[in-house]
This record gives sequence, structure tokens and C-alpha cells, in this order.
Amino acid sequence: SWRERAKVDKDFVETKAYADELEAAFNELHGRYTKLKDYYAAADSKNLELTGSLLRANELLKTNQGLLASKEERCKEADARAKAQDDKHKAELQDLHARLQAAEEGK
Repeated sequence: SWRERAKVDKDFVETKAYADELEAAFNELHGRYTKLKDYYAAADSKNLELTGSLLRANELLKTNQGLLASKEERCKEADARAKAQDDKHKAELQDLHARLQAAEEGK
């Protein structure tokens, strides 16, 4: 009958509208999921890049600390040599001064 046909058509239209709403909601969620997935993939990639950079900076820091320690050691050695040379010169000057004084007193 035409009433049954009209009811079936109405039910079909309502069901189709509901299915279209579900599909739209699914597509929106899928779009959000894709954006989140891309965001986290980019964040992971950046994190790996930063971790690598941090590790390289750490290695460079260790190398520089080693070089600095080595240079500090060489500076201490040079200071010790300079002090020894200075002490030697002071002793020579004192000796010369003493000789000069003795020579002047002996005149």
C-alpha cells in the first residue's frame, strides 16, 4: 500500500540521514586522528633530532673539558718553570750583590 511505501521511504530517509551524520562524524574524527598522528610523528622526529644534538653537545663539552684540563696542566708546569727561573735569577742577583758589596768593602 502507499502508506506502507511512504513509511518505508520515510524510514529510509531518516536512516540515510543518520548514516550520513555518522559518516561525517567519522570523517571528522579520522581527520583529527590523522592530524594528531602527524603532529606526534613530527614531535618524535624533532625529539630524536634534539636528543642527537644534545648528545653531540655533550661530547663536545667533554672534549673541551679535557682540552681545558690539559692546558691548565701545561700552564701550571709553565708557571712552575717560570717560578724556578725567577728564583734562580733572584739567587744570582743576591750573589752578585753580595760579591759587589764584598768588593767595595775590600777596596
